Amino acid sequence: MTPKPVIYLFYGDDEYTLSQQVKAFKERMGDPSIAEMNTTWLEGESTTLTTLSNASLTAPFLAERRVIVVQDFVSQLKNPEDQSQFLSFLQRIPQSSALILLEIQNLSPDHWLIQWGKKHHSRIFIRQYSIPKGYEFNRWIQNQAQMLGGEIKPDAAGLLASIVEEDVRMARQELDKLMAFVNYSRPIEVEDVNQLTSIVIQGNIFKLVDAVSTGRIKQATATLHQLLEEHDPLYIFGMIIRQFRLLLQAREVVDSGKDSPDVLLMLKIKPYESKKITQQVYSFDLKTLEKMYHSLLETDIAIKTGELEDGVALDLLITELTLSHPVTHS
Repeated sequence: MTPKPVIYLFYGDDEYTLSQQVKAFKERMGDPSIAEMNTTWLEGESTTLTTLSNASLTAPFLAERRVIVVQDFVSQLKNPEDQSQFLSFLQRIPQSSALILLEIQNLSPDHWLIQWGKKHHSRIFIRQYSIPKGYEFNRWIQNQAQMLGGEIKPDAAGLLASIVEEDVRMARQELDKLMAFVNYSRPIEVEDVNQLTSIVIQGNIFKLVDAVSTGRIKQATATLHQLLEEHDPLYIFGMIIRQFRLLLQAREVVDSGKDSPDVLLMLKIKPYESKKITQQVYSFDLKTLEKMYHSLLETDIAIKTGELEDGVALDLLITELTLSHPVTHS
């Protein structure tokens, strides 16, 4: 019997599908409580090779394997010596462990780890998950609808794709709502998308960030709860992450001496969003936005590991962000 790989490299800019792959991996472990006890989540920037080694050598409890998930660790290994030490470690991982390397970015075919994988294909499984572009994204939406047990017409899929702007997580959330709306009994039409999928939520996200940027914690919390009454917490969390990612990128554009048209061009967003992002970006400096984005990452890990229930995690996150005293100068 061919032994299972002990290393799994999942990479690409499709963060939603990457997270789903990890979820599916855990589900295959059997009993959820046993799987949770045998899963270790690590944050790349605070993880050392020693930490990884210790985790991989820990024997599983009532399970075939122990799973170690570490995000964005490989990308931190810049010099050849660190890379060499890491590759040596990969050779020592026992069959009782499975190391999942999540890299939320696309790696080039000549990346040092991918090249190593070609020579050690029995030890490592490599899969890329990139956000489909253009017409391929429309097809992805139609395929997802079929996987959910329904159907969406091509023109409706195109409209939904234009609204969510290649945000895979948002597209899946909207599909879930649309499928329930048509009761899985007929194809989703353009009229259904127009009725249920609206830019109103985007306006409320801008309103939420406005409250955060000015320290209005009551308004920020009230806006969050309004959003949670109508939408899934993880969907809202994805929208908040997207908003702060755009703000962080916009701040970098502004700090480089560019202006509003450049923000629109470089971030590839709609004029309405560009205007709002440009207005909001002056409420934060780069250091504050980087700190806030780190808080988003910590919240993401807390939700994924079950440390916090998603609604509670969002409440705590918004409170933390609002009390971060953002800078209000250009």
